[in-house]
Amino acid sequence: MINAIRQQTRIKAGGKLEISSPELPDNALAEVIVFLLPEEEQDTTDYLLSQRKPIVNIYWKR
Repeated sequence: MINAIRQQTRIKAGGKLEISSPELPDNALAEVIVFLLPEEEQDTTDYLLSQRKPIVNIYWKR
């Protein structure tokens, strides 16, 4: 028996989701966690660079 499946699906009108897999046993209890994905995948390099913040700000006077 399988313990987990991973699928991507679109959320339907009214916030409804549909998951279908022949390996899932009838009437079994399941826990569902939903992760919303961004519509456009951002390039990994762009994402990492956008998260950069200076670790130390150095100021000096002349």
